[in-house]
Order: sequence, then structure tokens, then C-alpha cells
Amino acid sequence: MHLRKGLFLISILACSAIAAPASYTVHAQSPVSSAVQTSQHGPRDIPPDLPSAIQPAGGTPAQPSGTTLVQIGFDYGLNWPFVVNNGRAQTQIFYFTGPGLAYGLDIGEERVTMHSLRAYDTTAELGYVTTLALAYIPTESVDRLASDLHVSGAQIYNNPDSTVRSLFAHINPNLPFYPTA
Repeated sequence: MHLRKGLFLISILACSAIAAPASYTVHAQSPVSSAVQTSQHGPRDIPPDLPSAIQPAGGTPAQPSGTTLVQIGFDYGLNWPFVVNNGRAQTQIFYFTGPGLAYGLDIGEERVTMHSLRAYDTTAELGYVTTLALAYIPTESVDRLASDLHVSGAQIYNNPDSTVRSLFAHINPNLPFYPTA
């Protein structure tokens, strides 16, 4: 059931025209500049053949002034092994998460900066390795986002763009909101 949900998301997103965002160089075969084998977020039970993080093309951006790094976790439909092995899924998460967060927070898209995708070991609790999307958002928007993620009727889940809405339907709000060091 969850797998079909993930495939459904990708088939919907695949039908959308995707232009490369100005701040990233998206390559046809690989939207990432590198896959990171070591974790900066503590011990995890990530399969050794999978990277623990994926950076956008050009590397991880520097933190913009006045922002805080937050993370959004996804459900099984966008589990880590699926995302790692699907370049289109990686590209779409990098491309659509920022505009989705901006819409949900009533801020300009330029105020959200995608940082990376990371693995988060939830195998004991959920039975799979979770994908986290990390982004810098304005510090004054952090509390609103943390709250809105737990409200199914919040603007963040009701984007007029069906592709973004479909992606955000896969958010699991019960995962940690702040990255751990």
C-alpha cells in the first residue's frame, strides 16, 4: 500500500514540467553534486550501501542570515532507499519543497533555501529509513511551521499547485523538526 502511494506520487510529479531552479544546477542523470557516506547526525542503522545525505548540485549552501535550519520528514512513500535510487525523486524534493514551505508560511520563495536530504533511521519505530528534507527558513517563521505541520487543514498542506500538494501529503509531522548534531 505504501509503495503504491510512493509510486503514485512520482508518477504525478513526473507529469509536471520541471524547470531547473535558478539556485541549483540540475543534471539530467543526477540532481546531486555528491552523496555523503558519513553522517553528521549521530549513529544510525543506515544500510552501508546507501549514502547518509544528498547535497544539491553545487554543494550545501551557506546559511542565509536570519534563518534557522529545520527538517521535514516524509512517510514510506518517499523512503530513503527509494529516494537514493531515484534521481527524479531527489530533484523533485529539492525543487518543490522550498516553494511549498514558502506558500505555507506566506513568504517569498527566495526566503527558503534547500540544504540537503538526509537519512533518518526509523526502522525500529516505522520499519523503514526515513527521508528528511533540510531547509533554511526565516527564524520568525519557525514556530508557525512547527505548529502547522501538525494541522492537516493548514495552508502548508493545501498548496494550489497539485504537484506540491501531492509531495506535502507525504510529510510525517511526527518526526523531529530540528536537525540534531
